Amino acid sequence: MIFKKSYFREFLDFNRSLSLMLVAKLNLIQAVEIIRLQLKAGEFRSVIDELLRDLKTGSSFSAACAKRKDIFPEVYVANIKIAEETGELSGIISEYTAFEEKYSKLKQKISHALRYPVFIIFIAVAAVAFLLFFLIPTFETLFSTMNAELPPVTKALMDISGFLTDNGIWIILIVGLLFFSASRAVKTEYVKENYIDRMALSFPLISGLFRINLLARFSLSMSILIRSRVRLTDALKIAMNISGNKVFRNEINGLVKNLVKGESIAGNVKKSIVFDPTFTRLLIVGEQTAELDKIFSLLSEYYTNEFDSKLETITSMIEPVLILFIGLVVAFILIAMYLPMFEMVNVMGA
Repeated sequence: MIFKKSYFREFLDFNRSLSLMLVAKLNLIQAVEIIRLQLKAGEFRSVIDELLRDLKTGSSFSAACAKRKDIFPEVYVANIKIAEETGELSGIISEYTAFEEKYSKLKQKISHALRYPVFIIFIAVAAVAFLLFFLIPTFETLFSTMNAELPPVTKALMDISGFLTDNGIWIILIVGLLFFSASRAVKTEYVKENYIDRMALSFPLISGLFRINLLARFSLSMSILIRSRVRLTDALKIAMNISGNKVFRNEINGLVKNLVKGESIAGNVKKSIVFDPTFTRLLIVGEQTAELDKIFSLLSEYYTNEFDSKLETITSMIEPVLILFIGLVVAFILIAMYLPMFEMVNVMGA
């Protein structure tokens, strides 16, 4: 399911147009030639040129697409291969386009939901930095001319501000080095598999959202693959590519091995730390009725709705909490700095 994001829109437009032209009874080569004429010069058009050359030399559509997996995902190639065997190319391409749009929306929802909290945190850090680096040193100069006894909280803030101002460059270098080291460590297989991926499935608040989003995307992929009559074991191998999470991928690999031995999918899913009881119960029904494609489609809808609901609840809670926290921090700093002035005014008034 991984391909160049910059060509996502062109990829969808290509498939929409191709589906319409195949419905209109044009043959595949004619349809691709017409679409190619409408494309702007660039890498995607070069890919279509390459695809067209392969088709004209007798290559199948699925084989031609499989050469460029950075543009044509594995799920797409698997669907095209089945469509070629069944003669339902236009219908399967149209269905795949709708699937890809739904799948993309699921991936985008978390990043969209995080934008506002990240913006608020950035503003908060900028505001606190301004107070510590610029406002407090100004007050320090003022207080030093008054020779007044300062409250402990004001002294503490002025010491922190002085330390940050005097050692700012070193602090930035150390934080930058720690960030660089952490980002490198996170990318190693050992840290990713044993800490990051496990944390994604067990850490409070994060794990619930991650798991539901993962199950929604996995179910969506499985529904279109099984509906296209891809074998269950092959469908699982392809659908596990929706995530790079090693825990999830190991579970699916183990599931495939057990299915090859003749065990049931539902029986294995029961032991999983990834799949919840709802998923397991409905999968049992799907196996008993031989309608796994419908069950996976229902699961996809269920988890998508559940994800939307949980995401909305969490973001609606996080936003006011962040704003309140930022307000309290800024208010605390301002009060701490103005407190000596209030005391001096009271002394002078007395």
